[in-house]
Parts: sequence; C-alpha cells; structure tokens
Amino acid sequence: GIHGETSEGAVRRLEASILLRKPDLVLIMYGTNDAYIDTCQDELDRTARLPLAQYNKNMESIVRRLLDTGIRPVLMTPITMGDFSCVRLGIYRKQGINFNLRLYAQSLRVLADKYRLPLVDHFQIWESIGKKGGNINFWLSDGVHPNVAGNRFIARTIYRVLVRLLCK
Repeated sequence: GIHGETSEGAVRRLEASILLRKPDLVLIMYGTNDAYIDTCQDELDRTARLPLAQYNKNMESIVRRLLDTGIRPVLMTPITMGDFSCVRLGIYRKQGINFNLRLYAQSLRVLADKYRLPLVDHFQIWESIGKKGGNINFWLSDGVHPNVAGNRFIARTIYRVLVRLLCK
C-alpha cells in the first residue's frame, strides 16, 4: 500500500504492482482511507473519501482479478482507529470514530464468505480488545497508523491465519 491510498489506487496499481510479479498469495487490507470522513478539514462533513458501494466494487474487482490469474487472495479487515484530534469533531464525536469503518470491515467479511477466502479480521480483534478495556492507542503512532508494537501485533495475527492456510 501507499500512504493515504484508497482501494481506487489499489485497482489502478494491481497489474504493475502485483499481477506482473506472479505471487502465489496476496494479503489485501484496504478500508481506512476509503471510509475516512475528513472532519478535521470540515467538521460538518459526512462523506467518506470513497463511498462504500465503490469500495465494494473495487475490492471485488481485485479479488476476481487475483483469482482469475491463479493468485490466492487473503482479505484483511482494517484495524480500528484510536484517539486522535478528529475523533472529537463532527460526526465522529456523535457516532464514534469507527462507526463508518465498521461498515467497510463488514463488507470484507461478506466478500470473504462469498469467495470462500481466508480472512484476517483485524477490526474485530482490535475492537474486541478495546471493548474489554484494552488501550489500542498503545499500538498506534497517531491514532490511525500502527507503530512498531502495533505492526508486531498485526504480524502475529496474520501469522496465525497464514500458518493454517499454508499448512493445509
């Protein structure tokens, strides 16, 4: 991925960045930038950077292209967002920082079920930890991006899924 990229960018880069390299397996995690509503720029904003319908179309397009070329996709829901300045503004203040991202994560679960794909459900895991009183901000450098500890936790979560997948 590229910092700030949405699934639109992933669709554009798929051929050159992935398909030409002919990997056996590809991990796919998009959604945070797609679902983000920029309340820091406009507190009255209610519009995601990329509508859920377009996100769904993009993710399904990526999955189908990978499958059509014999590459095994592994879908990953995005991690939850934590505490940062925009969480106190506009719609996030009213509905919670992850209200919209939750919808995008759910759409990936549906896509994984539809194509019977492996899923690493980071969102569910991180949200569950937060609900149990865990501080996910410990794993985030700025409330959105994982720090070293967060990346280690993500890697361990991915590893558990990949071991089961690759050892079949």
